[in-house]
Amino acid sequence: MSTDERPLVFAAPLPSIDERLAKFHGLRIKHPKQHVALNRISFLLNYSPSVELVVLAGPSGAGKSTLLIHLVEMFDAASGRQRDDDPARVVILYSVAVASGHRAFDFRRLYRDALKALRDPFADARGRGSDEPRVVLHGETRGSARLREDLEKEFRSRGVLYWIIDEAHHIVRGGKSGAPGDQYDILKSLAQTTGAKLVLSGTYDLPEYLASSGQLARRSETVQIARYHWSVAADREAFLKVVNKLFREMGLRETPDVKANAPTLFAGAIGCVGIFKDWAARALALALQQGSDTLTMDHMHATRLSQQQLSTILEDVEEGEAFMALFGQDEFDSSLLNRILRGPDKERPRRAAPSNKSGARKPGERALGRDAVGSPQ
Repeated sequence: MSTDERPLVFAAPLPSIDERLAKFHGLRIKHPKQHVALNRISFLLNYSPSVELVVLAGPSGAGKSTLLIHLVEMFDAASGRQRDDDPARVVILYSVAVASGHRAFDFRRLYRDALKALRDPFADARGRGSDEPRVVLHGETRGSARLREDLEKEFRSRGVLYWIIDEAHHIVRGGKSGAPGDQYDILKSLAQTTGAKLVLSGTYDLPEYLASSGQLARRSETVQIARYHWSVAADREAFLKVVNKLFREMGLRETPDVKANAPTLFAGAIGCVGIFKDWAARALALALQQGSDTLTMDHMHATRLSQQQLSTILEDVEEGEAFMALFGQDEFDSSLLNRILRGPDKERPRRAAPSNKSGARKPGERALGRDAVGSPQ
């Protein structure tokens, strides 16, 4: 074959900066703390029938949203045969609780977004009729209650078993829907009415508000996806492996030496994989815009969060970690254990009967002369 007869070969165009950045942003790196939290949530959803609410809490950038994507994919794969038998069935639903303004939350937006995720053709028209809702919970408007009942009906007809709500801290911070306990009660009512379990993902505000209600705490479980700690050798090693993986995925000729710059790279993300990934994406964008095929520590320093930003994030994280430490106690506190095992205190003085000048007792008051609880026979 002569030179003129050879087939023309066109080189594939190089990906653009936007395409390379989009590919990097789309990376989902699995890491140990994410794996532990994912397994715990899966266990609670599959094998804990009394648990209606599962709270996934952790600092911003710890990887909660990525974990939820893995959870949806895992349950979707497991329910493949059910979908084959009933194409309209949706076993697991994912929604985002969008903030509605300062200290405000609109449940109607959450419900309507969930209906749209279920591909309900009438989602925009739901809840706007004049029919009175059967039940209006504390903190609800009538329109919100109507929309909730429409969503509950759709959940039952579509066989929804799990509803994941990301950014759920926006719900308990909201001011339009009553106190945080009222908002949890609304969600708990939906879970009880439909039989669906709810996974609420957000900041440490979620378990802190949840702890204010004993009834809610009994029917809920909190799972933490924590940051990595430099002082723990296994944490340090796992985090730096993620850093190495992300650098390799950039497709550059050279990236910073992770081992030599480990303290700086770790501290700039406060041990949070998500924060580091966002930081690395900014540094990659800067290098590509400069036409460089090398990522240097100068790029990393130029795109790192400011000291004030890191300090603010760290304060929030440390407060949340201190609260979550209460959930991590493996042994009974000795004083609580003694109180449970010893039973009523026989030496405890008897309560004085309340005075009531009108003569009539208020509801719940004991009659005069009633024996003290636990008194000897």
